[in-house]
Amino acid sequence: MTVSDFDPLTNQDPMEANEIEFLSVNYTELIPFLIAGSKELNSIVDETNAEIINIQDETDNVNSLLETYSQLKESENE
Repeated sequence: MTVSDFDPLTNQDPMEANEIEFLSVNYTELIPFLIAGSKELNSIVDETNAEIINIQDETDNVNSLLETYSQLKESENE
């Protein structure tokens, strides 16, 4: 490289300045992580659904108790 080939602004050889650097993603390597993440999300959804069912059952029990209580109160008032 001669002095005239040197670019003082970039401190590079002009031929090297034309090179393009880029990053890439190997999507095939990501598949196991995506599958694991999907399985984890499915288990979270299943746990959440089970919790919802338990809360619904508890709510039904409380409503039943309240209904029984109000019926007893009504029978006492008669």
